[in-house]
Amino acid sequence: MNSTNSLDCAIGTIQAAIDASPLAGPIDALLLISIPAQPASLGMVQGELARHFPRGEALFPIGDDLFAILCRQLPSPRAAKLVARDVNADIERGLSAADEKPTASPSIGVSLSPNDGVTAKALLTAAQQALDYAQDMGGGLVKFAPTLDAISRQHDRLLSDLHAAAARDELTVHFQPVQRLDTGQVEFQEALLRWRRPNAATPDTATFVRLAEKNLASDRLHRFVVQAIRDIQARHGADLAPISLNLSPEQVATDSAVDGLLAAFDTRERRASIVLEVTEHTRFRDMRQFERLEELRANGFRLAIDDFGKNFANMDYLARIPADYLKIDAEFLRHCGSARWDTIFRSMIDLAHALDMQVVAEGVETQGQLDFLHKTGCDLAQGYLLGKPGPL
Repeated sequence: MNSTNSLDCAIGTIQAAIDASPLAGPIDALLLISIPAQPASLGMVQGELARHFPRGEALFPIGDDLFAILCRQLPSPRAAKLVARDVNADIERGLSAADEKPTASPSIGVSLSPNDGVTAKALLTAAQQALDYAQDMGGGLVKFAPTLDAISRQHDRLLSDLHAAAARDELTVHFQPVQRLDTGQVEFQEALLRWRRPNAATPDTATFVRLAEKNLASDRLHRFVVQAIRDIQARHGADLAPISLNLSPEQVATDSAVDGLLAAFDTRERRASIVLEVTEHTRFRDMRQFERLEELRANGFRLAIDDFGKNFANMDYLARIPADYLKIDAEFLRHCGSARWDTIFRSMIDLAHALDMQVVAEGVETQGQLDFLHKTGCDLAQGYLLGKPGPL
């Protein structure tokens, strides 16, 4: 985040705006916005925001990538949420005009006056807590609530414990099979990190991985998983099915991560046994990141696009990534039996096949879902019905 001096300066400026026009009600809202983008792109974003909020006192640049917006005289909390949606659209337009695709989603923390405070300091403190939580969750919009402080402290404890988890032998890797629908053969097994946290509740993997990514600890977890895969391959030899490995945005963003994968799996034979999964909502900042994926595939790795459709199916993403597999998010299969959802599901399969990708249906939990997949032309499936994650 930005320095204390920047926030102190913002408090004074925002307080002056509040004093100049006291609460006219029923609600004022303060939006604190973090935008992960290059400085030149932030100028374009600020221009879009300024057009939306033409009065100078409404928009407050605080630091390199941090802005505050004071919205006066809103009729309801829902109105504040709608304003935040408009702000997010402004951000997207600004980044699009700058031809930038950020590596992470913008985060917005919202506080409301008078419920969350009536001074600039109180509102900024509340909005900061909401923003921190939004960033912990990978971006998006979060409204302040008193429980966020306790959740933030819990996340701090989690992160502290996570740094020592590998040394205490608390981390392990489980594997979940991805099976061919025509033969039942295992095509590959997805490596899934698990944390056995003694004397405390075990957090779900998505939560602690997001925390690690936010706090630059994901590379350490990535190396742990890679080493676990190497050890298992050494034990099982040629009898082991290929393994898929999830890549975070940070791994795709650096040349060193590519070099590390090439070194860890140092022959084409070993790389052919690895499928690299990148999520559909991973944001790509520049063409070099697509080129890194192409380089990995050219050197023998296979690629999969994971969680496709979870956010917004990105056609540009599909066109640019030379993937071998498209993994359709489990949400689509939960709605099978609905004519509209079934049509969308079949359309995604047809699109993937037209792009020479095999389709994996995620989240298969019932026989009815499996029967549906056999009728759609889907190639592969993954889910608890076919096999739960477990050790090898």
